[in-house]
Amino acid sequence: MKKTIQIVLDTDGWILEALAKKCYQELRKSGEKYETTLKVGLGDPGYDIYIHFIYLSAQIVPNSINIMYVTHIDRYHKAFRLLRLSRKNAFSVTMSTSTKKLVERYTGLKNTIVQIPESLHFKSVNNNKKITFGIFSNLYPDKRKNDQAISDFISLADQFHPHIHAIIMGSGFSDILKQHTSLSYEYYNDEFNVKNYKKNLNRCDYILYFGKDEGAISILDAATLDIPIIAIAQGYHKDIHLPKYSKLCSSSEEMLQTIKNICTSNSKDTDYLEWGELLDIILKGKNIKKPSFFRYFFIPFVKNEFSIESQVNIAKIKKIITAD
Repeated sequence: MKKTIQIVLDTDGWILEALAKKCYQELRKSGEKYETTLKVGLGDPGYDIYIHFIYLSAQIVPNSINIMYVTHIDRYHKAFRLLRLSRKNAFSVTMSTSTKKLVERYTGLKNTIVQIPESLHFKSVNNNKKITFGIFSNLYPDKRKNDQAISDFISLADQFHPHIHAIIMGSGFSDILKQHTSLSYEYYNDEFNVKNYKKNLNRCDYILYFGKDEGAISILDAATLDIPIIAIAQGYHKDIHLPKYSKLCSSSEEMLQTIKNICTSNSKDTDYLEWGELLDIILKGKNIKKPSFFRYFFIPFVKNEFSIESQVNIAKIKKIITAD
């Protein structure tokens, strides 16, 4: 027997209307399982499942499954509202893992599912391709090119295998590369050839330089070819025009953190969870617990990275002070 669903939208003409309509269209595709309607305003009685856009105005319908779409919780009164609804056995759906964790900190329960959003207007493009980093220099016995930082970079690239590829041109890298068998890389240790050098530069997404001296020719060349660079802020690196997405760093540690941030973002592989799949998960675990009443007293002490409570209070104080 089909379950009946009503999507309840507080008001139209906002981004939540588009999200609610997307929810409606996805559930309509599951016509053999669900009979779905969309309502602006208050929900109608008699449905098995209600999906409320947005949680602040949600009116929980007794004896039905209620799901609230929870966006950012930045004020105490929103947290109180969230708890009140959760105590009526409502599930939460969030757009981010950060908000999911916050809801769970407020409620003390695991009644929340993340639905990482996908674009409303454009088809998904698979940008999860390998990032190619290039290092073009020789290594020397005095280690002035920062051999240890290069080794640390290759260790980092190993961690993100197979999302990272490295192109290395220059002498002295053999011992470092022997330590990293899983790295996807190309190593060119033959006689310098300008044609091959330029070809390999253009294959890179970023050119790296960890050494500290007057500046690197490869960085100058990359900048000329408009290839983004990540390098130490030194010598003429600070004087030349740099391509978009370049970064000059104060230390090799900052360079490695920058590279790690890029790799972390690129290696994320999150699939959009359609509403039909999401409901399947909720219906399997529909017997949920309600938060304790005492959770209300913990609200001011919950760590909330979205909170604007202090800014609002300061604004109120300033308004009172400056009032005529």
